[in-house]
Amino acid sequence: MKRLILIIALIISIPTICFCQNDGWIKVSKSPNGSEAFIKKSEITRSGDYLRAWTKLIHKGKDKADYIAKGIKYANREDIPKWMNYDHELQLIEYDCNNDQSRLLQWIDYSKDGSIIENIKIKTPEWQTKIPETNGEYLFNEVCGTH
Repeated sequence: MKRLILIIALIISIPTICFCQNDGWIKVSKSPNGSEAFIKKSEITRSGDYLRAWTKLIHKGKDKADYIAKGIKYANREDIPKWMNYDHELQLIEYDCNNDQSRLLQWIDYSKDGSIIENIKIKTPEWQTKIPETNGEYLFNEVCGTH
């Protein structure tokens, strides 16, 4: 009987697993602490000489704890409970492939229920040179290598 229940539970969970993995996000890298970076290649766009892409970052372990602590530190009092349910962030990044640079244009932090915790648009984004062996470099290479 236990075996039958286990089999039924696995069969029921398969469509959910497939749906979650088929949302268009492709894992590009995983840092040593377990944090993961994803990209939707199908949504990379061109803006003049630059490419733009949405990236998804899922912080894990100490990175996640540090990110939440930082969010709480700068949050309004009423937003603190939202940070306790932090799940992931999306970042809109612009890439200058010819000069090995990128700049963050916007980021959105999401809670586990999908609601937005914070949505920040950078008024004057600054170009940053890619840093070797980081999620940022792997994302850069994926975007610039695609187009």
